[in-house]
Amino acid sequence: MSNLPVKSPRPHRAVPMRSRFWRGFRGLWSWLFANVRFPEVAVKDLRELASRGTIVYVGRTRGWIFGLLLNWMALRFGLPLAMHVDGWRGRLAGSLGKSPAASKVGQPTPSPLLDVVCRGESALCFLWKRSAGLRLKQPALDVREVSALLELQAEQERPIFLVPVTLLLGFDPGTQLGRTPILDALFGPREMPGAIRAFLTFLRYRKRARLQLGEAVDLAALLARSTEVPADKLARMVRGSLVQHLARAERSVTGPVRKAPRRLRMEILRDHQLRASLAEAAREEGKPLSEIERRADRYLKEIAARYTPFVVAAMASFFRIVFNRIYDGIWVDEEGLQRMTDAGRRGPIVLCPSHRSHIDYLVMSWAMHMRGLTAPHIAAGKNLSFFPIGPILRRAGAFFLRRTFRGNPVYAATFRAYIRRLLHDGHPVEFFIEGTRSRSGKPLPARMGLATYEVEAFLEGSRSTLSFIPISIGYTRVIEARAYGKELRGEEKQSEDVSGLLGARKVLRKRWGRIYIQVGEPIELGAFLRERGIDREAVDEDTRRDLVVELANTLNHRIGALTTVTPTAPIAAALLGERRRGLDLSTIVERATLLVDFVAKEGDARVSDAVRYDDEGRLEEPTVRETVATLQDEGLVRTHQLGDRTIVELHPEGRLGLDYYKNALIPFLAGRALAATALVDARRLREGLAGGGEDPVRGAALALAETLAPEFVFDPASGAEGALDAAFEELVQDGRARLAVGATADAVFLEPTPEGWPVLLLLRAMTLALVEGYWITLTTASRLLSEAPLPRAELRQAILEEGRARTLIGEIDAPEALNRPLVEGAIDMLVQRGALVRGPGREALLELGDPLALTALIATLAPHVGTREAPGAGESSSAARTGD
Repeated sequence: MSNLPVKSPRPHRAVPMRSRFWRGFRGLWSWLFANVRFPEVAVKDLRELASRGTIVYVGRTRGWIFGLLLNWMALRFGLPLAMHVDGWRGRLAGSLGKSPAASKVGQPTPSPLLDVVCRGESALCFLWKRSAGLRLKQPALDVREVSALLELQAEQERPIFLVPVTLLLGFDPGTQLGRTPILDALFGPREMPGAIRAFLTFLRYRKRARLQLGEAVDLAALLARSTEVPADKLARMVRGSLVQHLARAERSVTGPVRKAPRRLRMEILRDHQLRASLAEAAREEGKPLSEIERRADRYLKEIAARYTPFVVAAMASFFRIVFNRIYDGIWVDEEGLQRMTDAGRRGPIVLCPSHRSHIDYLVMSWAMHMRGLTAPHIAAGKNLSFFPIGPILRRAGAFFLRRTFRGNPVYAATFRAYIRRLLHDGHPVEFFIEGTRSRSGKPLPARMGLATYEVEAFLEGSRSTLSFIPISIGYTRVIEARAYGKELRGEEKQSEDVSGLLGARKVLRKRWGRIYIQVGEPIELGAFLRERGIDREAVDEDTRRDLVVELANTLNHRIGALTTVTPTAPIAAALLGERRRGLDLSTIVERATLLVDFVAKEGDARVSDAVRYDDEGRLEEPTVRETVATLQDEGLVRTHQLGDRTIVELHPEGRLGLDYYKNALIPFLAGRALAATALVDARRLREGLAGGGEDPVRGAALALAETLAPEFVFDPASGAEGALDAAFEELVQDGRARLAVGATADAVFLEPTPEGWPVLLLLRAMTLALVEGYWITLTTASRLLSEAPLPRAELRQAILEEGRARTLIGEIDAPEALNRPLVEGAIDMLVQRGALVRGPGREALLELGDPLALTALIATLAPHVGTREAPGAGESSSAARTGD
């Protein structure tokens, strides 16, 4: 036996990716892989890493379909091709296409991976592979190979980057008991499928598949900061880090493992904080604890979602047809969505969209599902739980809450425990920071309820990290516009029911423009606390309350700043800019262009691609004509063609609808509009002042901002004062205002310039309806409540009627000021300021509280009510000197 020749082991060859697929395969791979999403941010990151060092792609489980997909993506985006692919055999790979010339001649080596990386070329390897017999996973890239890569890195200067890449198909991770042993035995489990199951699964989910990058492991940097760590331990750390990055990437898309509804309720009822609250309620009510627990269980059945991926997929397919029928397109901020997904890797995320339509409940979940992401659990009002919509929405991820928890501590404690469990399990949650749909088109004041529960869950240790995602969902046209118009005029809101569902057939007969989904920078709550010097472990009740208020206002401000500006908003604002019945189309073009230019000065402003300019830098006339035609179709304006002139006439009844569209500009122009209002009234404000003193224009603008505070969402970091200072500075720099010195050297005032007057009037019109609406509310409430207390509804109706009367006699320039939400907001402001007080009982009467406070507020608004004419030669301080 010893004389027999010994056969040397066959050397490995580095089998590379294809530099070109044979013609017969190009169409097949394009059909298979064209719909797979690969974020642009990931492509940029890979190119940047390739420029600095050598990339080693690391996949989860060895599979030929993943290798071909990555090969196709590398050719499509110009990324480094892997000169060695773990698991590819020469004959199979060679039959697909042409390999790079440099890889045809491979030097025999015991480690083809090291051979390729040593030459500075990329490779693809996998953490796991399936064993042949028992179909169990075993390491493919083991600790020894990682150690060899670390040794190679120590011998060279060029960095080696291990980049985790995972293919996410967007299918449901399943319940813990949702396995099929026979299928798993024959074709491999879903986590490690055989070739047949891998191909069929990809074929089924390829339209929602996405490639996701994990955080790259820089071996050079790791060696530099881990000099004291033993080599074998460092290798295990690197491999464990890769496993963790891939698991996080997958979990951010597939979401946590689902639990049966009964098991979820049992886990929640075992929550120690909930049990303490239930025991306290039992003592206060004098009832057995078991009875209180049964009540909490009933509340959980009323609240909890029953997330069912099949229902989500079916609804996504259905609404894909509906959305294609009624909308011209849905634009999604892919970069923002990628940031949201990255935040989901680190921990649970809370989505905070704007709320303009019932479509908001659907479109965000639809967009996420179509991109292979797990749809969120959505907080919805209990008014939407009617049959048959309620059960469907519940299975699509909606959980329902009552409008008020007042007087029901058991319900409040149960709801808190449910939120804690969602975050503990890692479910993405979605709620509307405004609480209800905005009927006016501008952001509503933030509601603190759900934000409080989320922050409490984080502070109590549910998870180590929690991110809030501001999102703006905008519409060219809102399908509830007609219903909003009725509510704005004072009619009661119609409750949601089956009749409203049947009425949705009318919606399908129209086109409603486009939907815009903008996703802002995540706010990581831990970092938010650290920036403010707050210790998570030592937060008292007052600090927590202030934290929630600041967080909610910050989210609300960022959502407003994400609003997509479409041509409709500036054109509606241009039409409402004066009292004239109509405007020439050329005038509308000039004014709308000016307003868009103001918005564009905001660094992060999102302007729709439908806003197009001509060679002279003005809005294109065809775009303006198309938008005016849309407004005419809604019955808001009429157009008249008189010779070569196009005149757009405003409907008196259409001003409320135009005001809705105009208000989309409020988040960008609030500071400028308030500053312009004070400048237009500069002469009135200076009357009666003698000698020196503070500039009344700045003071009046700040007083207006404080009085109208419920209508604006300023950046909490700078507040209204910061926004006004920036606005005044900008208007002076643009030559629309100037500093003037009065009779004495210490009397320096702001005043408008004649050239800036038209622009200031246009900006003033942005908030004129708010000023006049509040003025009518305050003066009418002062007069009526001085006679006798009134129910809130009766007072509101009297204010609306008084406003209509003043409009008919010409005292009001903006009839759109007469709308129910505006009057309600003004009354709430008066109650908060103590000017009005609310009596006891459910049907409480409103009565005067502090008449002096009410008088002071009226005096703040009075100088800004009424028509303004351009200043004459003597009005603009002709004797004054213009300051620097």
